Amino acid sequence: MGELLPIATFNNKGILSSSAYRNIPQKINIGREYNAIRIADSLGKWIRQSISFFGYIPSGNKLAFNGFAYFETTDITLKGGAKILSHGDNSEGLLELYSKEENGKFHLYLVAPITASSEIDTFFITSPYECVREKIILDDSFNKLQINIIGG
Repeated sequence: MGELLPIATFNNKGILSSSAYRNIPQKINIGREYNAIRIADSLGKWIRQSISFFGYIPSGNKLAFNGFAYFETTDITLKGGAKILSHGDNSEGLLELYSKEENGKFHLYLVAPITASSEIDTFFITSPYECVREKIILDDSFNKLQINIIGG
């Protein structure tokens, strides 16, 4: 028996339009097996966008946050960063933002570099891209972007 009500995903239409579906935050947990979330994928040339996110990292100093990543691409570069509103600036080493260029396309990653005991770092991300958990090893191919903490 087929589906009674079609379920909307990033690739399939459902009751909601794909543009409405993309406004529902995606919940993603990382920490132990996965240390990064790809929040924007295959960004071509001349794109300007922001992606909002909020969540909680209980490792180390603890970080409850609400913020957004912003970026723009040209024909050869990606520039951007993030602004986060947090109760206090206790973010040292808990959250980082990186871009990576591959085959003329850019990818954007939120990274929690401190390994946790389980997948306990919780992110809610509102993005027009399907967000994916990944295990990445940071090397020279990644470009670190600035994160500014607001609050205190």
